[in-house]
Amino acid sequence: MSTINVEITKTFIVTKFLKMLMESSKLGIDYSVHAPQLVASVRTTIQTRKEVFSKIQDVITLIPDKLICGKPFCIFYWVTTLAEGSDVEIGLPVSEKFDSVELEFRTLPKFEAFSINHKRAVEDVGKVYGKLFQYANKFGFPSQEFGREVYHNFDDEDSREIMVQFILHPWNKLLVENMDKVLGAELQQKITEGMEALEIETPLEKKFEWLVGMLKKLEEVTDESQRFDIISGCAHFFPEEMISELHEVFLEALKNGPSMIEAVDQTLEYMKTHKGWGSVPFRKGNVLYTTKNPNNPKAFAEAKTHKEKIKAYCFCPIIRDNLDKDIPVTFCNCGAGWPKQIWEGVLGKSLKVEIVKSLTQGDEECQFAVHLPV
Repeated sequence: MSTINVEITKTFIVTKFLKMLMESSKLGIDYSVHAPQLVASVRTTIQTRKEVFSKIQDVITLIPDKLICGKPFCIFYWVTTLAEGSDVEIGLPVSEKFDSVELEFRTLPKFEAFSINHKRAVEDVGKVYGKLFQYANKFGFPSQEFGREVYHNFDDEDSREIMVQFILHPWNKLLVENMDKVLGAELQQKITEGMEALEIETPLEKKFEWLVGMLKKLEEVTDESQRFDIISGCAHFFPEEMISELHEVFLEALKNGPSMIEAVDQTLEYMKTHKGWGSVPFRKGNVLYTTKNPNNPKAFAEAKTHKEKIKAYCFCPIIRDNLDKDIPVTFCNCGAGWPKQIWEGVLGKSLKVEIVKSLTQGDEECQFAVHLPV
């Protein structure tokens, strides 16, 4: 198949898959695709949401009027090492870079979002996020590790309008790209057959059936290493700045002369003293064992049955209600992609990661083994 035909097929899949239907309209939820955009922004910490508006004004004063080409925004980063407050990026789209000491310039990558235009009190924004998450979970969409807000008339409380955005994690797009890379486009299309029929509001049961069927076809034509490379590459993106921070801790430990293993131990101790890393791994020999925390810790602690426990534990909105069914364990390589990103970034080397425990194997938690270089 020609490259042009492959690209046409990918475009058709993404367009068809992300078609907005009736229910979202009733809820006031819109679907949108955002092209890459150059922005000027600052990364900062806020204690209350109202601080966003004064900080927007500060940023605006640093940008020449003629270069502003969009509305101010704020990105709320949910995975963070902050002990208190919110880790945010506040900025505006600009037409070109200019000399500035205070501002950072970067191009926001293309992204897809569900959004609601919120016109009521800023204190109610949390409820809007709740509505977006409820809708996304109902139809099996995971989020990115951040939320985004865009502000219209931000400086006028009476006419202020906040576009609250749920940023979609591009799982299917990554799946197609990874299969193309590992198996080639022709085999990828055979394995992912039927994806083009999945729309936003296709019932979750149908999406689950397609997912299981796709995974079984994948297992028939791949070895374990290929499956790992494809599915682990669909994992959520761990914040690069946090991985870089941990990498610097590791390198600093190595400067003091210990072995690689001792430097890893010092890195683990650092993780214990900072928020954001989740459950800190433990080391046994040259293997790090890392266990995910529950998605809903309260419900997990209060669960009375195995089914209640695993539903509260699971992060994936497509499988969490179907964990009593036959789900190929291959799927949990997606969860393995999270520690893979962290520890390959820390050590600067490719690492082997294995599934030790998983909900798809009947366990009540997901645990992964990260093999350190000998």
